[in-house]
Amino acid sequence: FCSAENAQNLVSSLLGRGISRVSLCYRGALTGGLSQSELYSAGFRLSLGGSGKLKDLHEFMRSRSCPLYIGAEAILAVKGVRNSRAVYDIFGNKAYDAILDPLSAYPAGGARLSVRVGAAAAAQESQISPSLYPGTGTIRAGLASVSAVNEIFDSVTDEKYFKNSDGLLFSDLGRILSSYGDTDRQTAAAITGEMLTRFAETGTYSLTGANAYALAHASAVTGLGFDTQYTESAAYEPVPFAEIILHGRIAYSGNPVDAAAPLYRFDMLQAIEYGALPSFMWVWSDKSAYSYTYYQQSDLMPVIAEYYSTANEILSDLAGRGIIRHERVLNSSDGGALTGVYKTSYSGGACVYVNYNPTPVTTADNVVVGAYDCVRIDR
Repeated sequence: FCSAENAQNLVSSLLGRGISRVSLCYRGALTGGLSQSELYSAGFRLSLGGSGKLKDLHEFMRSRSCPLYIGAEAILAVKGVRNSRAVYDIFGNKAYDAILDPLSAYPAGGARLSVRVGAAAAAQESQISPSLYPGTGTIRAGLASVSAVNEIFDSVTDEKYFKNSDGLLFSDLGRILSSYGDTDRQTAAAITGEMLTRFAETGTYSLTGANAYALAHASAVTGLGFDTQYTESAAYEPVPFAEIILHGRIAYSGNPVDAAAPLYRFDMLQAIEYGALPSFMWVWSDKSAYSYTYYQQSDLMPVIAEYYSTANEILSDLAGRGIIRHERVLNSSDGGALTGVYKTSYSGGACVYVNYNPTPVTTADNVVVGAYDCVRIDR
């Protein structure tokens, strides 16, 4: 979908809007594209410009102090895994798992936000076509055995993966374990952690997902979920547990936000509420050619630039601080809980208030937060 030259043009557009810090992850760039081959044999796709154009893109990004990561599956292969590397189930059949399909993997808004913001969002959502929320999409992929992990990681530390990028973003290692057959989960987690430690000695990696065994040397985490297992109610208040642990230690972002979706602003506000970096997915093509909503067009650039500006104003100097508290906010009249208003407190005294309501609110500590807006207070 997007050649290395096209990717450079997209980054140039972002930089031209005053967005000075851009990290780019190139998904589907290795052999096989989104149906990636086994990583040990995969290289940059010729159809996207080959290694020469990738080098040009990397030099462009480096000259502007913007890192470039290549998206990769380390233990999954859509085109299958060699028999000697594969995992087998108890019936002797090859085992399969799933790769998140970036074309349809990230539902926007939906029921989660209608609960959070109440009837106003529920009414708005009723007017939204279900096709805008395709749900979690996956691609069936063969799973490599844990015994093959050493060989696979020996291959990815080869210079070919680093001379034209700043590292790899593993889409699988942060969320699944190759723990089938005679390998238990604890052993698989330990081996994966050891291999990532060795990998970090020669290269840099980021993750999709935040399983603890993979975090020790990760430079960033993407696709961090903001949902909880239980529906929010008067008796249950969700707590951003992972974000509280990670903030100030590892940079993270949520699922890509769709700037064209009707509930876009709610997704943006929740990312800011949870201290997450802005995240978008791009393709160099006419959006009308696809049924998927997470591919941004150039005409959405002003909206995206506004999001980055808001997030930068509120969160930029909080990157090194920990989240110490997250709570529903009380109102100024009777001290009861305000529906759809939340406060995230950081070490050093900064507090971020987020209002998901269509009207301004005044909190019990006399902070005014605009409709569908957020505000930071330093105490």
